[in-house]
Amino acid sequence: MKNRRKAFHVPRISLLFIVLSLFGSAPALAWKPAVPPPDTTASSFAFVPYEKATKGPYRDALQHLDEDRPKEALLMAEEANRQASSDARWWPLIAMGHLQRGKAEESLNLFRRYLEALPPGERAYYENLGLVASREEAERYANLPPSERRAFLERFWLQRDPTLVTGGSARQAEHYRRVWFARTFYSKGATPFDRRGEVYVRYGDPDWRARRGGPNTLPPPRVQEFRERLAQIFYGQVPKSEGITLRRNFEETGTFIGPVYPIKSDMTKPADSQNNIAPTVSGDYPFGFHRYKPVLAGFDVSAVKWETWVYTKIGNGVEIDFTDELRMGNFNYAPIPTLDREDYMNPSSGIEPVNALQLFLKYSPENIMKTETARTPERYDPIIRIAPLNFYYSLADFRGEGGGTVFELSTAVPFDQTGVPFGSDVEVECRVALLAPAGGQGYRSAGTVSAPGDQWTKGGMLLEQARLNVPPGTYKLAVQARSLNGDRIQIYSQGITVESYGRDTLQLSDIQVAHAVVPAPEGGKFAKNGLRITPLPTATIRSGDKIFFYFEVYNLARDAADQTRYRVEYTVNAAGRSIAARVLSGLGKLVGASQQEPSASVVYEQSGAKDWEPHYVEMDLGPTRSGEHVVRVTVTDQIAGRAIFKEAKFKVAE
Repeated sequence: MKNRRKAFHVPRISLLFIVLSLFGSAPALAWKPAVPPPDTTASSFAFVPYEKATKGPYRDALQHLDEDRPKEALLMAEEANRQASSDARWWPLIAMGHLQRGKAEESLNLFRRYLEALPPGERAYYENLGLVASREEAERYANLPPSERRAFLERFWLQRDPTLVTGGSARQAEHYRRVWFARTFYSKGATPFDRRGEVYVRYGDPDWRARRGGPNTLPPPRVQEFRERLAQIFYGQVPKSEGITLRRNFEETGTFIGPVYPIKSDMTKPADSQNNIAPTVSGDYPFGFHRYKPVLAGFDVSAVKWETWVYTKIGNGVEIDFTDELRMGNFNYAPIPTLDREDYMNPSSGIEPVNALQLFLKYSPENIMKTETARTPERYDPIIRIAPLNFYYSLADFRGEGGGTVFELSTAVPFDQTGVPFGSDVEVECRVALLAPAGGQGYRSAGTVSAPGDQWTKGGMLLEQARLNVPPGTYKLAVQARSLNGDRIQIYSQGITVESYGRDTLQLSDIQVAHAVVPAPEGGKFAKNGLRITPLPTATIRSGDKIFFYFEVYNLARDAADQTRYRVEYTVNAAGRSIAARVLSGLGKLVGASQQEPSASVVYEQSGAKDWEPHYVEMDLGPTRSGEHVVRVTVTDQIAGRAIFKEAKFKVAE
């Protein structure tokens, strides 16, 4: 039996009063669309909001999209576009399909074409950066002449594009997609869209969404875990002193299927559920307040339409709840609960009302958004809906012209990963991008490699290499490979440091693990310094196979005769043990070993007239054990008395 407190009169009090008293005014989020209303005199056929779409294929496609069936919507759009490619209504859907297949440039070009078909007022919503830019960036963009805006946008979107390889095209196309989606589905009660649209333009599709009237799906495990933590913060556990019947009912029907945050409810109406245990008093429903309740599977007594969105990658996870308080289609953030006399006489949550109100103030959707948008104004996680293309890549840097750095990235794409039938022609596009931190310079390269079907071999791979002249420093690297005739794509990214070769002291380039090194006086693909170094991006050989290592030595000292003299030592280790290797070929005079006998240490002596030299060695490791191996190259300048070493890893497969 629940203890009841002595009744006393308490006037209804809103948390807004507490907010004003403790914190001053509570302004809404500051963003406002700094654009004119749409030009209603111009043709607006290209844009049709969902609620105004007439019955037919276009409305059906929007319904698929609204109910999270994008594949069906895209199929309808592609068919409609084949029949009438001039119908601009379908272009955003087609552009969305391009984006989800990794065709960012095609997507952006089609969105730009769509924007040109819109009246100026409608187009302005897409060009407004207020929800994704800082105030300074938005003002700078607004003051630019039209001729300079495109360059600004390219840089702006590149900095917000985690793929990098599209030069910002993917992020810009995604922004246009989000604005179109918000205008299409969230503009019924507000212009250009309501709070849902603002959140959507910032963060895109939530990890999980539910709404009154559905159709809704069960939340994925990560979302469910977050919502259970949130419910624990708000309501704790179901009190053990509760009756067995109530506890059993909660366990059977008490899953949070809507807002965990309490929303306006009506305890006098039946629960919106097939469950016949509709509560009639707050004591039977031990969560929230008398007039504000969360939504459970067996207890939806909400008095307003609601939507709940969960983003698990924003902060430590956020739930944003929206309600349509006036039933006009304008969804705002769910308001802070208002207490009445019943809440003070019989606190249903087991928490003192004022303490509970402070808790719900902290976690109110509007305050959550204020906090998170200050930290993370926008977020973009690319969604690719085609099969992945698994490939390999390796990195190396060398000294370039004028003491700069040449960054080299080699890719290897297995034939059987391209998604084309065995024996068919293969064509793969490879892209590389580097972006310096804090708004620094970006560098990109793209190339296409192909092979006729008769070159298919088991275990065969397509090789490509990109070379970029970049300043030394730290970068974010992105590498993409896309099968042009197999509809597969993959992007890998990592942080890297590009070495500086502008010093005067003895230096070594990176060690490049290679499949082969042969003379190439005529130049050509993979050639440098008169050698063709065929890369081995997998850095993997089979036991008994030969392996090559290429590197360059810089800033060698000269003697009185203007000659250099230095030693190069190679050692190979596996699991901390030295591995004997047999030298098959290399540059310089072999010292202390023969090409016929394996040795734990291979030493070459070299002399020359240049202050830098390219080097390579070909080794046979024999029947060594499988696993990771490390080769160390040590160069000793015998004139300057300096030494330097570098290492590279490779694997031996069974």
